[in-house]
Amino acid sequence: MALQISRGWSMPQINAALDSIGQNQLGYCIKDWQRDGAANLLSGNDVLLLIETGAGKSSLFYLYALARPSEVVIVVSPLKLLEKNLVDRLKSLKIRAACLNADSLIHAQQDGRDIWRECARGEYQVIICSPERLSSDEMDKLLALPQFQTRVGVVVVDEAHLIPVWGKEFRTAFNAIGSLRSRLRSSTVFLALSATLIPGKPTESVTHSLGLAGPRFCYIKRKCTRSNLYIIIRRICHSISTATFGDIEWIMFEIELRTEDDILLMKKTIIYVDNIAQGYRLTLYLRSLLPQNLRHLGSKIIRHIHASTCSKCKEEALAEFSRTDRLSLLRYIVASEAFGSGVDVGDIFRVINLGTPRDANSALQRGGRAGRKIPKGELIVYVNARTWDGVQQHLGLLDRRNSKRAKTQDSDSSENKISICSYFRRLLEAHMKRNCLIQTIQEIYGDDPTILRDEVGSSRPSRRRHDGALKIRRSAHRGPGRMTKEITAKAQALLLELVTDLWLCTPATSATQFEGPDAYMSAEKQSLLVKHIRDLETPGQVRCVLGTDWPYWETHQDQLNAEIQQIRRSVVQDLQANYLKRQAELQKKTSSQLARGPDSEYNSESDVTSAGSDSSDSESIDVPLADIMQATEPCEHSETHQSERLIIRLPARSKASQLVDTTSTQH
Repeated sequence: MALQISRGWSMPQINAALDSIGQNQLGYCIKDWQRDGAANLLSGNDVLLLIETGAGKSSLFYLYALARPSEVVIVVSPLKLLEKNLVDRLKSLKIRAACLNADSLIHAQQDGRDIWRECARGEYQVIICSPERLSSDEMDKLLALPQFQTRVGVVVVDEAHLIPVWGKEFRTAFNAIGSLRSRLRSSTVFLALSATLIPGKPTESVTHSLGLAGPRFCYIKRKCTRSNLYIIIRRICHSISTATFGDIEWIMFEIELRTEDDILLMKKTIIYVDNIAQGYRLTLYLRSLLPQNLRHLGSKIIRHIHASTCSKCKEEALAEFSRTDRLSLLRYIVASEAFGSGVDVGDIFRVINLGTPRDANSALQRGGRAGRKIPKGELIVYVNARTWDGVQQHLGLLDRRNSKRAKTQDSDSSENKISICSYFRRLLEAHMKRNCLIQTIQEIYGDDPTILRDEVGSSRPSRRRHDGALKIRRSAHRGPGRMTKEITAKAQALLLELVTDLWLCTPATSATQFEGPDAYMSAEKQSLLVKHIRDLETPGQVRCVLGTDWPYWETHQDQLNAEIQQIRRSVVQDLQANYLKRQAELQKKTSSQLARGPDSEYNSESDVTSAGSDSSDSESIDVPLADIMQATEPCEHSETHQSERLIIRLPARSKASQLVDTTSTQH
């Protein structure tokens, strides 16, 4: 029989009962702050809980629902994607739950059910809905029923930091959540949850909107800073308004992709973009960088999730991305805010924010998806070039030797042009001043600065992180693209020929006369040379690969270095030839697709910057141009999609000069 915590119990009794529920029904020992928060709710107090992402904030209303199974918990969730997962999680705890969204209501109607009536009859302990659904006529009717109203024990506002952000213009229903108090009993309590609610005006806005004040209000503040999140801030150097994305293409070359097994070595990554069209172009470009033999798996390796993606596609993508058995091919998700707050996938390694974030909260919330159940995670924020240079100029750090950047900022009057969140500006300035980013974040969120410096990333991290002891600087003249099997095999053959020739020229001794070339240079060292061949510009780099203890430096150093440079030049030439060949193939494919119409996949790598736009300005602006088309991507659930106008830029020379109206079924 389920334990029922009465309203008349003392705090020690409630705490003991919560510990029992945690052990027996949740399967773990609850933490002090979880016990404190749930006990305050059960005692009739409103609670505002601020704690880092991934800490387990939702456990507070799990505990409430398990402690008082006869009462109803209303959860206000900002994203529909999270609702079904929350329902499944609650059902696993034997808590009856339902989400009130368009999809669930339609499916219930098709099954001959009425979810609103089921809620009125008390069939669900937890009801999940959006702020917009909360203010609907159907919810008004449900809340007006006395028998339902008396059962509502707690209203949970998830991601409460969105109230002052989205409630102003984007989703005004967020501002109306607090009005629910007037429609419920005075004994109903409110629980607000956030990981990135900044002290001061943002917090005051939330407490005022939800009516959190007085002696019956409990404010629980834990640290909001993630000590295992490595934060990197970079300047965008290439336009993100075109069909190519030079700043982040490196993620496709971290792993030498040869077979399907290599795909599983790619680190799970979410790339957040500003709009659907930008995400679509990025998705196609990243897929085009896959090796030829793996491109047929492109839609399984890299997916695009946004607000107009059908609910079934979102659920499938989240389920596939959540797999931890290392058999999932889905490694990269390009996403909008629809795949943002609340997504709980334990083994995401990296989050990339492409473009200046609207505020610090947004960037850190997105970054909170990384490193949740693995030792380390990574957040990379790419900042618009004008914003970056404007802040640098304000700090007196802009490189005046770069005449183009300096003149651009001088003509822009940068002080009037920089319009970013003041908190994110603090982060950007800290990065440029080489201050610790974690310490700056602690100051922003009012955390106790007790995290050790060696537990967090540097505020000026290197461009790339490398594993292992061997570190070779990437050459600026390493050639485009990846090392194919053919190029690698050719380099191996040339190096083996070189090693054999040098070995034959080496006087034999009694100890070496019966040994082969492998004794001169091991197969392992040869493999390392081939692996780094395109970056070996100097004798010092070759010495770094072979090690200072290689016994033939004095006799063969000059000849070895000269021949390795010959091999390197051959490799770079082959890479350049492959790149030009691929460019020609893609151009031919694009021309063919344009001739066939808008139903084919757009995959051009041409420079498609619109006429009159400044390529140095890397902000994406997706507006109807003279040359546009509507691109689509096939979906197995086409009946669940709604019409969507997706505008994709094309080269000015293309023949597509009209917008073709069709129903987009893009992931």
